[in-house]
Amino acid sequence: AIENAIAQTVLACTEMSKTRTGVLIVFEREINLDEMARTGTIVDAQVSSELLKNIFFVKAAMHDGAVIIRDMRIYAASCVLPSTASDMDFGSMGTRHRAAVGVTEVSDALVIVVSEQTGIVSVAQDGKLLRGVDRKTLTDILMTYLAGSRYLRVKRLEERAEQIKSATAATSATTATEPKPTDASAQEPDSTPEGERAGKKEEDAER
Repeated sequence: AIENAIAQTVLACTEMSKTRTGVLIVFEREINLDEMARTGTIVDAQVSSELLKNIFFVKAAMHDGAVIIRDMRIYAASCVLPSTASDMDFGSMGTRHRAAVGVTEVSDALVIVVSEQTGIVSVAQDGKLLRGVDRKTLTDILMTYLAGSRYLRVKRLEERAEQIKSATAATSATTATEPKPTDASAQEPDSTPEGERAGKKEEDAER
């Protein structure tokens, strides 16, 4: 359920980034966001890319505001978030980015923002904003902070398996290019003088 909800969210954000649709998605974690959820409309629906795109469609009734995802379900939409009081330089970024940072200053939530001006995807957490997040990075961030230790264990196992695979391939390649060992006695000429060899044969015969 967690993996599917994250995959659907990432898909929606990626597609809305291309169309420069403004997006503000809040993943509730340990700290309850009921007060903010009450400012919007309760939805309580399964997370899907299509539903998220419908909510944030510019002409939709609930597009202005944030979606709050609780227990990997779309709990509420069109929610009002507190704006940050930080003196962070937001430049051309608007109210969505300020709200994203603001809610992470008062909770442990993880927030995704898509700029309607540039289509750039950003992630806010702990009062900080990471801009220019690509699809893979977004997936990794969400899986790390929302799926927790299980995802990290699986990821480490996958990385370890890849390392072993690469090491095995490198060893095989090295073995294939190494020259085969030769019998030194068969290749090197006998440097014993002819007279000594004859004497040795006679001694062997007498024995």
